[in-house]
Amino acid sequence: MLRTDTDTAFRTLSHVLRELERSWGRIQDLGLLGARERIASVLLDLPRDREHPEQILLPFTREELSEVTGLTLETVSRHMSWLKRSGIIQEEKGRILLRDHQALSELAAEPARSVV
Repeated sequence: MLRTDTDTAFRTLSHVLRELERSWGRIQDLGLLGARERIASVLLDLPRDREHPEQILLPFTREELSEVTGLTLETVSRHMSWLKRSGIIQEEKGRILLRDHQALSELAAEPARSVV
């Protein structure tokens, strides 16, 4: 089908390239960003509530977040608590309310630095 339908082939290739770019970005995040920055990056990539774009839909637990970021559960918990204390996020059941999108974006863009 892809040999005969060039539009479908192009769309498929475009989708694969977008996914490759996203995967490459995640690999770079794991290697270059510190713990807090990795968590911020993942939170920014999570789906948003359509009616309330300041709310991040949290499709997994902190344990799963630790697996996605390559961090221990304790490290994820410590940094999520810091993000809450700093007023950047507020956790609710199954959602994270993004209180300071700019601060979270700035954290995600920072290179690795020392841990708290």
